Amino acid sequence: MNAEDLDRVYAALAQALTRVPPAESEMFLARLVLLLIVACDDPGAVALAIADAEADLSGAGAAGGTRPHEPPDR
Repeated sequence: MNAEDLDRVYAALAQALTRVPPAESEMFLARLVLLLIVACDDPGAVALAIADAEADLSGAGAAGGTRPHEPPDR
């Protein structure tokens, strides 16, 4: 995914979050993550993304930086 694609997807997510009632945003995000896990079909990439997201909450990325893990091109 290039920077333009990433920006477009991020904008779509931000727009969707504005349409979801605040009380349902956590459920929306959980469902989205489950759908993306299935679409990814790469347990290692999913495990690394989980670790990176969790570590970023404390300020230290698991991959050594703050940039999200980028899976290899398929």
